[in-house]
Amino acid sequence: MRSLGLCAGMALLLAVPQVAFGGLLYDNASSLGTLSGPFGVVTNPGGGSGGADLSALVSPDTIAGFVAGTDVGRIADDFTVPAGFQWIITGGRFLGYTVNANAPTLIGATVRIWSGNPLTGGTVIFGDTTTNVQTSANWLGSTPVYRALATNPSNTQRQIQYSDSEFSITLGPGRYWIDYSLTSSTGYVYSPPLSVSGGGAVPTGNAVRYFSGSWSAMTDDDSGNPKGIPFQLYGTQIIPEPSCLLLAGLGAAGFVLLRWRKK
Repeated sequence: MRSLGLCAGMALLLAVPQVAFGGLLYDNASSLGTLSGPFGVVTNPGGGSGGADLSALVSPDTIAGFVAGTDVGRIADDFTVPAGFQWIITGGRFLGYTVNANAPTLIGATVRIWSGNPLTGGTVIFGDTTTNVQTSANWLGSTPVYRALATNPSNTQRQIQYSDSEFSITLGPGRYWIDYSLTSSTGYVYSPPLSVSGGGAVPTGNAVRYFSGSWSAMTDDDSGNPKGIPFQLYGTQIIPEPSCLLLAGLGAAGFVLLRWRKK
């Protein structure tokens, strides 16, 4: 506890938008680099019905969304805590939709974190499949975001929602996987995959999915393109104590050198 306290004053709060449970630590849309559109799913801003944002499904991809809810469906993707840092994760944001929803329908979320890929024998180190950690949900974006065929961009059956969940875990450097399942008041929940700006049937990640008792790669059924999922993690990034002391020492040395050069 003392070590963490020594570093608290050197916490690195990322200068990004915040939600109630912390600052943004990681956005999986960043895995697409400059190819990513807003939220990792908008392909054509203003390109949907009535000027809404469009998340276009482009042939030969045929899967608008992957099952991410009910007792049979979960989705997982990876993230990495950089070397030399710790992440105090306090929450996450996940995206989903239910078909023909007239109002936000997401009412629950369960979250787990793994050390290792669930598909290849990873181990759950946090969370479970029963505890509802969702704290709020609503439509995504200041304007509606619709998932629709590129050939039918005015379709409004799949308006994307977000689910904010609050949970707490501290992770050291390394690669981890997060899996989630969303609950709706109206049935199945589907997660739109990460999509590139402008639209395109291309690989966007390496997510895996759990469906009917087993894990498999999250690939489009027809094109075979592997997909990633849009999610965000919130909290605080800190420097563990040894690094804190080193950083403080370097800072002090720089200050002394600066004073010496001014003499």
